[in-house]
Amino acid sequence: ERVSVVMFYALDPEKELEPAPELVDDEKRPRQYAKMKIKDYLSGFYETFARGTRVIDTVKMSE
Repeated sequence: ERVSVVMFYALDPEKELEPAPELVDDEKRPRQYAKMKIKDYLSGFYETFARGTRVIDTVKMSE
């Protein structure tokens, strides 16, 4: 099982979040989460936090 952790500090909201290329391999270690802009992730974070859920669950890619 793999765990992903996202941390922010004064990032450009227009930049995209995605795993480092060396951590992803389309055959052996495919992406588990969709690429998205920082502003969209933060918006989703606050919405899901208010509902008591996790934003990470909303961006997980189907297998």
